[in-house]
Amino acid sequence: PDGIRNCYNLNVDKGRKYLIRASFRYGNYDGLDINPVFDLYLGPNPWATIDLERRVNGTREDIIHIPTSNSLQICLVKTRETTPLISSLELRPMRNDYYITQSGSLSLSNCYYLSESRSQIRYPGDVYDRIWDSYFHTNWTQISTTLEVSNSNKYVPPKAALRNAAMPSNATAPLTIEWTARNPDNQYYLYAHFA
Repeated sequence: PDGIRNCYNLNVDKGRKYLIRASFRYGNYDGLDINPVFDLYLGPNPWATIDLERRVNGTREDIIHIPTSNSLQICLVKTRETTPLISSLELRPMRNDYYITQSGSLSLSNCYYLSESRSQIRYPGDVYDRIWDSYFHTNWTQISTTLEVSNSNKYVPPKAALRNAAMPSNATAPLTIEWTARNPDNQYYLYAHFA
């Protein structure tokens, strides 16, 4: 990239909801062995700070957004001496009645399913290509079903995620799911799916 701000201009359908995913992995391509830190913008608006010093195995940012025109800019903004980079940029069209927000954009923090498996679920298991990571504690017991499960709501959670669940190994213990907010000042929505 040249200069302070470098943008990708993408053709989109105005008013159509999209899942936008930007992935970043340094890999020392320039031989400098300095993990970059820079800002990611969605048009003129700050989206995220990408800090590959803390995420040496890479990171990704997902956002659900409705463009107000037929073009969309994703910009990398240099904030330090290091050079911004992007490994992949993906757009997935979605239903417009899916994840209703007051502001128009919604950062997608995490999608978890309760399973001992270490595998991710994404397309074709998830029709919108959300990335579902497994979440499990050693003091839990895995339960699952081979029966057909229904995912017939507008969110269409993956059937593979709905087939799996967890319960405390000690029947009197609570099932606690921990999560840390990136920014405690932000408003967060929790979507839970049950079969």
